[in-house]
Amino acid sequence: TAFGDKLVILHHVLIITAFMMGVYTHIGTFYMASFLINETSTVFYNINFIMASTPEWKQHVLYKVNGILLALSFLVFRIIWNAFNLYLMAYHSWWKLAVQRRMWFTEPLSRKMLCPMLSSLALGHTVINGIWFWFIVVAVMRKLSRKTVTTEKAHAE
Repeated sequence: TAFGDKLVILHHVLIITAFMMGVYTHIGTFYMASFLINETSTVFYNINFIMASTPEWKQHVLYKVNGILLALSFLVFRIIWNAFNLYLMAYHSWWKLAVQRRMWFTEPLSRKMLCPMLSSLALGHTVINGIWFWFIVVAVMRKLSRKTVTTEKAHAE
């Protein structure tokens, strides 16, 4: 869909912007690297794309199994992990730097502004993944309602 395409573009703009800012300033790179675990779910997404391109695979039980694995891996590696990562970033890093180490009084304004900017980019990334997760859950529910062909039936025909 056009909305989905816009989300993909926005997702990549957010990621590229955050990585460029972080690498250039050496701020937040640990968190950026930890967001890369999100790509674990991409394996199942690509398998889904390949299976969906052929009518035989769309009717196969493995197509449903892959859909479930996609939803579960997306939940674990993009929804739960990103929420945990955001919590660590906001509370254990930025908040402690600002309050406990009094960063707001010692650092230049440009450096102080990077923390909320990078956190906002990470939050945007997480929201996009939440929207995608909803789309995936709806698609998996639709897949589970379809008739499937088992491996034995497929070979017998």
